[in-house]
Amino acid sequence: TGLTPGAQYNVTLFGSSAWTGLGNNGTTIYTINGVAKPLYVDKNSQNTVTFASIVPNASGIITVNMSKGAATPYGMVNAIVIEKPFNDGTAPAAPTNLTGVALPDGNRI
Repeated sequence: TGLTPGAQYNVTLFGSSAWTGLGNNGTTIYTINGVAKPLYVDKNSQNTVTFASIVPNASGIITVNMSKGAATPYGMVNAIVIEKPFNDGTAPAAPTNLTGVALPDGNRI
């Protein structure tokens, strides 16, 4: 909540479990705006799922749904990263007056 309506955000989710009480901790499925992305969470140490260019609703809310994959005892989410990339709607400025300079080893920069 508290996001800017109409802005775009990237949402990255991480899930991991090494609990052995129920065996394999399986796959958690994360869904935003009808797009589902599975993540195998059993002993996961680095894999994530990312949803790009997500626009919050008029109240500034992005809803993330979680579900369990087949034969998965429970769903996991350990971290959520929300990024708001800068975009003012203009194209980046093109460089001008570029020149190559020879280095002593013959390479150019």
